[in-house]
Amino acid sequence: MEGIIRQQAKTNIPGQLTRERTARLSPTPANPPRAVLDLRTGVGHWAIEFADRNPHSHVYGIDLVHMQEEWVPVNCQFLIDDLTKQDWHTPFHNIDIIHIGALGGDRQLLTCIMDGAYRCCAPGGVVEIWDTTIWLQESSEETGLHHFYHDMHDAYRRSGRFLDLPLLYSAEFGRHGFINVVDHVYNIPLDPKYPNPLARAIVKNWADGFESYSLELFDKELQKRCLDSLLDCATARQALRKGVKGFLQV
Repeated sequence: MEGIIRQQAKTNIPGQLTRERTARLSPTPANPPRAVLDLRTGVGHWAIEFADRNPHSHVYGIDLVHMQEEWVPVNCQFLIDDLTKQDWHTPFHNIDIIHIGALGGDRQLLTCIMDGAYRCCAPGGVVEIWDTTIWLQESSEETGLHHFYHDMHDAYRRSGRFLDLPLLYSAEFGRHGFINVVDHVYNIPLDPKYPNPLARAIVKNWADGFESYSLELFDKELQKRCLDSLLDCATARQALRKGVKGFLQV
């Protein structure tokens, strides 16, 4: 079996960004895939786009809650399941492509998904996982984005998760028995004047989600008031608009 790491920004990238990342990052097996899993499917954009592009494939999107569109391609089906269960993979056999969305720093979830993916992946199949990390250049004058990510690291640590978990994905593939592991890292500058419009759109879309990443986490782990957390998110975005030396690592 072949393990391929693809890292990408944000699970619910809408419209054009989803089409771009499906076309650019998704593997192209020698034979058309018959069965495809999209784990941590979220709102299901990747599964829907892949099903549209591959009408002879049957695509299953799996997540803990149902939040997908009502109208989907006939070859796309969404299922509710808990991927932290050891037997989540039992209904599936000989899956040609397994696509895994961002894991939110959850090491236990990563282990459960890798175990199940190895058991249900077809010989010669492909497992693809994407996620993001951020690299910020050290500065004597830290920006609002620096402060925001210091708090994110602290909150993740207190919740038993790891903000930099994507850096361990290559080792986890090998530990679970996958071979031919390839790690693609795309460094997108945190510069509003960067000439690539797709890169700018990815950074903007990522920053637009700061509240969804942080509000509940900061309240539970850091006991921050909602208004304080909202201000932190706005200050971090303001720093991005001015330009920050660093990269969104995809």
